[in-house]
Amino acid sequence: MKRVLLGLVYFLFMGTVFAGEVSRDGYRDFSSTDGRNIRGRIIKYDAQRKKLFFERDNKKQMWIAPSAFCQEDWDYIKEWIAADQFLSGGLLSITIQKNAGSSKDKETKPDYGTIKKLKPIYYELNLRNRTGATIEDVRIDYRCYVARKGSNEHPDSDYWVSGQIKVAGIKSGNISCCTKAIVMETAHKKTQERVTSTSYDSSTGYYDSSSGWVTVVTKMWEDKVKGIWFKVSGPKLDGEQVVRDVCFPRDFAQKHSWSDADNNAPVPSLNSKEARKKRSEYDRTFIGKLREIEKANAEDKAKMIKELSLLYDAQHDKQGYYALRIGGLYKKSRDFESALSWYEKSLQAGNPGVHRSLAELYSSGCPETFDGAKAVKHALIALEGHEKDYSLVEILARAYARDGQFKMAIRIQRQAIERWQKLTGYKGDYKTYKERLELYKNGKPYTM
Repeated sequence: MKRVLLGLVYFLFMGTVFAGEVSRDGYRDFSSTDGRNIRGRIIKYDAQRKKLFFERDNKKQMWIAPSAFCQEDWDYIKEWIAADQFLSGGLLSITIQKNAGSSKDKETKPDYGTIKKLKPIYYELNLRNRTGATIEDVRIDYRCYVARKGSNEHPDSDYWVSGQIKVAGIKSGNISCCTKAIVMETAHKKTQERVTSTSYDSSTGYYDSSSGWVTVVTKMWEDKVKGIWFKVSGPKLDGEQVVRDVCFPRDFAQKHSWSDADNNAPVPSLNSKEARKKRSEYDRTFIGKLREIEKANAEDKAKMIKELSLLYDAQHDKQGYYALRIGGLYKKSRDFESALSWYEKSLQAGNPGVHRSLAELYSSGCPETFDGAKAVKHALIALEGHEKDYSLVEILARAYARDGQFKMAIRIQRQAIERWQKLTGYKGDYKTYKERLELYKNGKPYTM
């Protein structure tokens, strides 16, 4: 945008413009009524005396009537006077007032348990016009800069919210206009953690468990306004609008630039039409890759699994389903450490089906994944509500063995064999289950 030097007094204002056909020092060519060429610049205008304070390129200054210039310069002088008045804090004062709306809590379904406290903020501009004339075609653009402070593995980030206010004209007196609601979010993740207790009935030889759920709320992020920047566009000078910059707090522009916002895109809505479309495209791509891996030969699978891992985006995996699938692929390829890493990602996303997989790796994966206490914990959670599933009972026996509780492991393994016999009629894994029972009798845990 062009900028014209409107006078030394207006160096106090950020909004100054330059006219066409001017040099870098702000001088331009004028023509007097007698045909003489005068190179200079207008410093200020005295409305009472109706005279211009003019400086020539030789630094001589004088008061001169606009009528001393030819007709072709009058349009420019009128534009200059209008721009001068628009930039004058005395003739057009602009103040900003911050107002906060009422907060409300919202549990967002797309985020599966994310609770957001939404606090709307409004910025009101009060404009007082003392120029004695209506200022036409005013446009107000704004950018609100927001700092998002992350917690619990959520990174810090900055973003901006933009908008525009159209004002047909500013008549003499006061007018007010307001931004749209700028919503600040404070987000928490609500999860359920299971607390389990165990007991053994010696009369029946069966293991029983009881458990309950505890709600855990952890903070994810909190938004705070860094500042807001208004660009108020007014009268035109040499075909371009004069722009006045107003910030809150006042020194915000000294620490930031308007282009800073271009480097930080607005935060997208997780439930917008565009976001849902991206999730749908991601789902199709991911599932397609999974099918390709299932059909691939052993040599290609390892490479394809790594490529799928790079494709993974947690934003599109709100329940940890895809992380669980990737972990399963690594487990099949016997890369148990990588599998464990992906299972833990699935657990963080709140996937209830990952407890079985975690119990298997902690109990019988490899030395790098062994953890008897965690194996027992996840096996008990996986077993809750599925007590008749003999395969889960068998995993629990593995967990106890890895934790060094071999007496309990023997009892649970026998229970698994008994349930297996009733359901399958001695088909399937009977020999395998008996072999694991012998391991536990000899004080040895099972390893895959």
